[in-house]
Amino acid sequence: MGQALDALMQELEEVKFPALLVSQNFQPDIFFSEAQQKRLAKLMNLWRNASKMNN
Repeated sequence: MGQALDALMQELEEVKFPALLVSQNFQPDIFFSEAQQKRLAKLMNLWRNASKMNN
C-alpha cells in the first residue's frame, strides 16, 4: 500500500492539507474475534436504524 500512496503523492501538485489514511482489515484476529465482529455489526445496524427513526 505504501508504494501506491507514494505514487499518488507524486501525481498531486501540492498537498493542501495533511491527512491520515487508515486501512482496516475486517478479518478476525487475536484482538477482535469473528464473534465480536458479528456482534459489533449487529449493534451498529441497530444503532443506524434507531438513528433513522429519530430523524
